[in-house]
Amino acid sequence: MKDTPWILVDTETTGIRPPIFVVEIGAQRMRGWVPEGPPFQRLLNQNRDIPPEAARVHGYTKEILERDGEPADAVYEAFAEYVGDLPLVAYNLQYDLDQVLRPEWKRLGIRLRTHNQKSTVAARQMALKKVWAHRS
Repeated sequence: MKDTPWILVDTETTGIRPPIFVVEIGAQRMRGWVPEGPPFQRLLNQNRDIPPEAARVHGYTKEILERDGEPADAVYEAFAEYVGDLPLVAYNLQYDLDQVLRPEWKRLGIRLRTHNQKSTVAARQMALKKVWAHRS
């Protein structure tokens, strides 16, 4: 893993129940465990109300996103260019990719390559299973 390039990704959203809209996407190119180059960070203006419980988590309101956010298609075009063919890694990739990004891309008619993904939650669970199996 020392010299392996990959992308660390995270999203902030309108909530956890569908339909889920991304309000911020952030990413960092990595080489091994070292950041490489500038981070990617964009706010998205999707013209959606932000539920108060979501705004308390990330601090974004509809007014902030209308002022500072960019159209989703422009953000995802820039994101695709930033990611290229590198694998995506996220704390909970099942949520970020499968429940948030892919449905959003489908809704917007955007096709992005997303292969070789890893979730740190899944990696942690696999490691813990091995530890508990070893202890038994």
